[in-house]
Amino acid sequence: MKQELDELLRQYAGSGEQSVNRLTAAGSNRVYYRLTLADGRTVVGVEGTNADENRAFLVIGRHLRDAGLPVPEILAVSDSGMCYLLQDLGDL
Repeated sequence: MKQELDELLRQYAGSGEQSVNRLTAAGSNRVYYRLTLADGRTVVGVEGTNADENRAFLVIGRHLRDAGLPVPEILAVSDSGMCYLLQDLGDL
C-alpha cells in the first residue's frame, strides 16, 4: 500500500489500519484495499494511476450519491487526488 494512502487513512481515522486486504480489481488500473481500523470499522482505500480517471470517478460518484443512488460515500481524498477512501458496502 502506498504511503500516500496510509497518510490519508491516518488523517481520516486518527490512526493507521489494523489489517489490509487487497480486493480484486474490476475494469480499471485502480488498486482497492479493505482497511480495518482499530475500532473494527472498515473502509475501502483506493490507489489510482490516472489523475483524469480519478477525477471523473470522484465527480460521478458524488453526483450519483447526491441524487440518492446507493453508491459508496467518498470519505476522504488525498491532496494529489491519486488516493481516496470510500465507504465499505461489503462484499454483496
